[in-house]
Amino acid sequence: MKKAIFFQIENDEVLEQRNLNFLVGIIEPFYNIKKQIFILVNNELSEQKLDEFLWNLPAEKFLAHCISSEVSFNGSPIVISHNFSNYSSNRIFINLSESLVINNISSATIIDFVPNKEELKKSARMRYMQYKKLGFNIKTHSINSVYELDILN
Repeated sequence: MKKAIFFQIENDEVLEQRNLNFLVGIIEPFYNIKKQIFILVNNELSEQKLDEFLWNLPAEKFLAHCISSEVSFNGSPIVISHNFSNYSSNRIFINLSESLVINNISSATIIDFVPNKEELKKSARMRYMQYKKLGFNIKTHSINSVYELDILN
């Protein structure tokens, strides 16, 4: 069954430090069972910010990853990109982009976010409707509940 999980965040910046810590909690269960993950961000600056954050995690929390502009990213368990055309359908799709409406996504699992800012909420609502139209079972949670959820089910 295809599923989309929306997390409501308390501010407008998905890549804010606190939200990045929650993002690790979202990624880890998939990473630990060897699922490949694609993280879509807004731009190259966002790629670099997330890349730097992941590289600076403590050794026991390390998540192997790469930026899609690197020569070969196909073998990497986590790919960070600002370009949707780099997406591969066998990966868990994590959308940190603010305005993407996807018509042809075929991932079994999508993770998305709903910021507080009204303009960004509208974009999230459009994605919600698009995922629903594509047959995804959709759930919404507070970002604070990420460690209480069994995100794999």
